[in-house]
Amino acid sequence: MNRRNENDPGKNGHEATGAGMRPKGGGALRMLAMGVLPLIFLALGVYGYDRITRPEPGAQGAKSEAQKHRARRKGPWGPRYGRGQTPQTRAASKPVAVAARKVQLASYTPRFSLYGQVIASHRVVMGLPVSGRIIKLNPDLREGARVEKGAFLVTVDDFPYRAVLEEARANLAEAKAKTREISAQLDLERETLKQLEHQLELARREQKRAEKLISQGTISQKILDDAVLLVSQRQVAVQQRRSNIDISNARLEQQGSVEKRLRWAVKKAERTLRDTRLAAPFDGRILSVNAEIGQYISSSDKLVTIVSDSHLEVRFTLSEDRYGDLLFSGASIIGLPVRIRWRSGRIKRSFQGKLTRLAPEVAADSGAIVAFAGFENGGEASSLLRIGSFVDIELSGRKIENVARLPESALYNQGRVYLVQDNRLVGRKVRPLRWENGEVLISAGLDEGDLVLVNHLPNIKPDIRVKVVQE
Repeated sequence: MNRRNENDPGKNGHEATGAGMRPKGGGALRMLAMGVLPLIFLALGVYGYDRITRPEPGAQGAKSEAQKHRARRKGPWGPRYGRGQTPQTRAASKPVAVAARKVQLASYTPRFSLYGQVIASHRVVMGLPVSGRIIKLNPDLREGARVEKGAFLVTVDDFPYRAVLEEARANLAEAKAKTREISAQLDLERETLKQLEHQLELARREQKRAEKLISQGTISQKILDDAVLLVSQRQVAVQQRRSNIDISNARLEQQGSVEKRLRWAVKKAERTLRDTRLAAPFDGRILSVNAEIGQYISSSDKLVTIVSDSHLEVRFTLSEDRYGDLLFSGASIIGLPVRIRWRSGRIKRSFQGKLTRLAPEVAADSGAIVAFAGFENGGEASSLLRIGSFVDIELSGRKIENVARLPESALYNQGRVYLVQDNRLVGRKVRPLRWENGEVLISAGLDEGDLVLVNHLPNIKPDIRVKVVQE
């Protein structure tokens, strides 16, 4: 057996194979190359990136385009708004360009544009409380005709009611005569009583003298007995007259009640007689008529509807928000000035008025409050306007002092605005009054000269560093 010499240089490092010869230990070199070369390439990449992104010495502190892009990409929650930064880095962050406005406090009078309808303040459907046949009508009793207060409109046959009145008056006269009769009898009884009382006194004196004389034995016992009997008879007569007087007083009182009842019967008959004539209760216009001569009517029939054209009003509604705004401007809204504008074709008229009253209930269908306004110059309005006309209304509230006017974009949720103080935003709670023409009116929370942010920033937070570029 031949043994291979391991120290043979010709044979060391090579071995025979079927395909030829290959170096011994080549697998280890290849593994080393595969592990080291990627690290070398990674180091070269990092070094090249650092060279590319490193600022030049003359532009110390400036951001590269890639860095600016990363800053923009972080959005409102990133370093642009100071979130997650330390005080040092936040102080060095770039301020946000904003628009602001200085607060100017002024007085403000709320005005509301509304729509209303002309109505009559007095409207009555009239009839007669008696029944009968119509015998007379006012010749001007037609729809649209104007009548004055007290003018007669309808008259029914009053003969049966005159008969009732005459009977009542006759009964009253009879009662009065009876009263005079009882009064005269009472006077006679009183006079007779006075005479009987005087006679009783004389009889008592006579009895005393008889008692004195009989003790002396100068008269008989019969004379004394006659004197006692006379006193007794006079006492009975006086008592009877007094009873007659009491009876006469009772009859007189009873007759007084009868007379009073008959006197009221006369007044009732007189009033019923007056009710046979229908008269206008106020100056106005006839709205409807349901009466003709010869027509028989009852007390439940409605004959004439009349409306007052000298006391016109305007009816309109106030929403809950507007009603609250008016209450905010003053304790009471009754008496607030109202301008009423009416237009018919080419004719335009404007009238001054004031709010006179409010309906006691809220409208069930709309939840609005019904209000009424009266005209200051009712005569001019009555000559032009007609009931049912539609008008425009401008209602003015009471003056409110120290009101700030800002764009709507200045107001954030829950009634908050942001002030610019020392180039930083500071939140302030305010009380909005109302919105008007793209602006919000603020009644409390701001002072004269405050600088308020007016452009809306998304996801705004206090203490943001800003720069005012527009006022």
